[in-house]
Amino acid sequence: MPTGGLRITTGLYGGRMLKTPVTHKLRPTRDMVRQAAFSMLQAYIDDWSTITAMDLFCGSGALGLEALSRGAKWCGFVDMYPEHVLNNIDTLKVPEKDFGVFRKNALNIKLTDKRALRRGNLCPMNGVDLVIADPPYALDLIPKLLKKNASLTKKGSIWLLESEEKLKLEKELEKTPNFDVLKEKTYGQNRIWLLRQTG
Repeated sequence: MPTGGLRITTGLYGGRMLKTPVTHKLRPTRDMVRQAAFSMLQAYIDDWSTITAMDLFCGSGALGLEALSRGAKWCGFVDMYPEHVLNNIDTLKVPEKDFGVFRKNALNIKLTDKRALRRGNLCPMNGVDLVIADPPYALDLIPKLLKKNASLTKKGSIWLLESEEKLKLEKELEKTPNFDVLKEKTYGQNRIWLLRQTG
């Protein structure tokens, strides 16, 4: 299968290339948008070495690998087809203690889901500090994620979400009151949301 190229933008793995199969099923976040999203995050994360994260609908794993490159303590990668992220983890030689790769529908994942774990380790904490999600746009999954995946996190956790530009998340948050919008910004057809979990 032909592959495209993504680049880790900074940190331990900065400049390293990732492989992304060229297919309509994957829509990897462009380097520029990914760098902008993490720049938004930087204002809310003082010390990456304390951060545990989950990359839902991870695809190539570019977003979660970016977090690890910046020093995150652990990242879980969740996808129904985890082969792509496993290839990139092997390319970067990420230590096994730093990640867990789960074959699972991201809407149904739990931190203790040993049966879904394909490589690496379970999260060393009871709840992650950061959830990253770039779900398929057409399925309108972000509202469902916020309702079903709150158990992954804890009060004060940050959610970094990518959606299509037209998504009006504010209306959905009225039905899901445990989240505050910290920032949102549009890049072409992409919209980046930063939310904080309040309960």
